Amino acid sequence: MTEKENPKEALEKFIHGLSLTREDFHTLLTRGILVENNEPASYEAFMMLHYEDADVMGYIDLLAPPRCENTSGVRRVVRLRLGNEICPEDVRVSKLTSRQREFLQAEYPDIFKRFRNE
Repeated sequence: MTEKENPKEALEKFIHGLSLTREDFHTLLTRGILVENNEPASYEAFMMLHYEDADVMGYIDLLAPPRCENTSGVRRVVRLRLGNEICPEDVRVSKLTSRQREFLQAEYPDIFKRFRNE
């Protein structure tokens, strides 16, 4: 296994919420650590999910349930959190770049509504 094929460094960057390079992204994708949904994964779209402010750094978790959701009577499932996934409720709109705001509003409007407007 060559150094470029070893996903350890890319995985460590992801776990610590650091920004991934295109090569890191494709390494984790080809190893099955990052998984595509129905459409081909785009590095540019993935990087729109990278978020950083004074308190947190990582990737916005598009699958996180709303914090205030009533879960009584709902079967609980244990989810593995691999990196610094950020709940939408922890994202401050003011800390997003204009490109991120436009992208997230257009592609994930329900997630965008959960962001903090402060």
